[in-house]
Amino acid sequence: MRAALSGLSTLLLLAALPVLAHHNYRLAFDDSLIVTVEGVVTEFEWVNLHVIIYLDAVDEDGRVTSWVMPTATPGVAGRNGMTADSVTAGDKVIVTGWPSRDGSHQARARTITLEDGRSFPLYPVGGWEWAARATGDARSSAGGSARREADRSPRACCR
Repeated sequence: MRAALSGLSTLLLLAALPVLAHHNYRLAFDDSLIVTVEGVVTEFEWVNLHVIIYLDAVDEDGRVTSWVMPTATPGVAGRNGMTADSVTAGDKVIVTGWPSRDGSHQARARTITLEDGRSFPLYPVGGWEWAARATGDARSSAGGSARREADRSPRACCR
């Protein structure tokens, strides 16, 4: 019985490792810094678990640097106004995000601004209201719906 329980415990821990690895983005990216990358999209993946932006940026010396920028889930990006067709290869974009801690050309994308001027937050907005409602915080009912609508505006990230 003890061996079976030990085996089951080990199996459960191993099964949890991908979940733990998936949610440690603050270990891989420095959320105390913001990098802004302007470039041309080479690929745009609208897939679960995360949307991924691949882009080429040209530095001051004319060298092309390829960036990989994972970001929110398609559900979060969609609630913020994006669709799978919002970005296509060849589009010029400006992306802000948290740079990689290892110095590689990767960043956790936080906002994207398209050439036509539309800008989208790539993180959940209005989350404080959900938390306030869940905890019974009285602030959740004061102007809540107006705040939620403002947060969903494509320009919400730029206030």
